Amino acid sequence: REHYYDEAGRLRFVFITGGAVNGTELEHRIYFDETGKRIWEEQTFKKGPGYTFPAIWPEDQLQMTDVAEKFSAKSPCPETKQSAGKQKRSGR
Repeated sequence: REHYYDEAGRLRFVFITGGAVNGTELEHRIYFDETGKRIWEEQTFKKGPGYTFPAIWPEDQLQMTDVAEKFSAKSPCPETKQSAGKQKRSGR
């Protein structure tokens, strides 16, 4: 899933690709207005016989809220902290 946001951190577009064991591949696009309301949604099967992907993608699987806060938050991942520390010591 790829999520695209405007300058204010509001979700404006989601591009989803998916596949199933029967060889089906799909592309799913969702467009949002500035209030977060879905204004257009389309699903295209690119290959295969089809599958039971949701025609309207579930909202709980989309990253719609607190985007700016999450983007600027520090990573809790120890590997990220460790590599950031190494970069500082090397003068980069």
